[in-house]
Amino acid sequence: MIMTFMLRGLLAALSIVACAGAALAACEDVENGLGVYFDAGIWEQDCFVASEGTPFAMYVVLRNPTLPALAGFEFDWRIADAPATLFTGGCQVPGVVDWWACENFHIGYSQPRPAEETMVLVELTLVTTAFLDDMYAVQAGPASPSSLPGFPAIAGGDPLEILPMTFCEGEPDAEGWSTPGLAHVTSLECDVVPVEPMAWSSIKTLYR
Repeated sequence: MIMTFMLRGLLAALSIVACAGAALAACEDVENGLGVYFDAGIWEQDCFVASEGTPFAMYVVLRNPTLPALAGFEFDWRIADAPATLFTGGCQVPGVVDWWACENFHIGYSQPRPAEETMVLVELTLVTTAFLDDMYAVQAGPASPSSLPGFPAIAGGDPLEILPMTFCEGEPDAEGWSTPGLAHVTSLECDVVPVEPMAWSSIKTLYR
């Protein structure tokens, strides 16, 4: 009984560690990575538990750009199968004044932004007016029209260079959208990221 309890505790701890580091690890080595997070400045939380009537911020970020400066970007986004009660309350585009369209972004900066390891492309404010009883995937894909058909893209350099962005989570589908998604929104508990199963011999070794 004691050994069973200890093993349960060990596996739970391993699951928590995997969950905490999964989002960051998924994009720390990805060049021109496109990610979605809910924790500004930390960039690890890719699942958010939303409360009814309480607005929350969602950040679309560029990780590890290979361009020395960013002249612009383009992408679109959506929440797959989102109910009508979950909607966008507004958005901001750092480096751009009075931006009002919160989808299908085609952004060109008046002055290029010097590249940083993590750059916020868009900050969105979301709100739900009802309990979200499912896990809804936040997806990104190419803008319409697109400078690089099938890809979200960034631009910069002299002469101007256009490069595709790579998704921090998931894989592109046939139309270039991140699948299953870059992040998730729910009113339930966020799922714990599964860990690799440990062989019984490996578990026993920990207690010798």
